Amino acid sequence: MKILLRLSVLLTFVTIVAACAGSMLPLSVAVGEICKQKAGTMITAEGYLNLPVNSLRCIDGQCQISLNDASNGVSVRFVASATPEPGKLTMPPKQYTRNDLHVTLADGSSADHATRLRLTGPVHTAPKTCYLEAYTAERP
Repeated sequence: MKILLRLSVLLTFVTIVAACAGSMLPLSVAVGEICKQKAGTMITAEGYLNLPVNSLRCIDGQCQISLNDASNGVSVRFVASATPEPGKLTMPPKQYTRNDLHVTLADGSSADHATRLRLTGPVHTAPKTCYLEAYTAERP
C-alpha cells in the first residue's frame, strides 16, 4: 500500500513538473541576439520581414526569408502555401519584388514587408547557420 501511495505521489509530481515546463513563456530577444541563443530555445522577436534579394530558397514547403530590425537581420523559416493560410507565407511568384511578400497572421489578417511583426518559435543552429522557425506570426 505504501508503495502504491509513493508511486502516486511521484506520478503527480512528474505530471506537475511536465505541465509547468510546457507552459513556459518564450524568451523575448532582439533580432541581433537570436543566434546567440541555445538551439531549441523558444523565443519571440520583433522586426520586419524581407524576401531575399536574389532568389528565394524553398525546400519541402518551407521558405527561408529574413527578419530585420534597425541594425540586424536573421534568417527565418516559414511554411509556404499557394493560397493565404494563417501562419504561412504566401508563395511569391518566380520573379518577385519585396511587394510580393505576404504572410497570413495567426488572427487571419495579412502582413507585408512594411508590417512590424512578432514571431515566435524555436532557434535552430548548426555550424555556420542559424535561423528562427516561425511557429506564430502576429502584430506586437
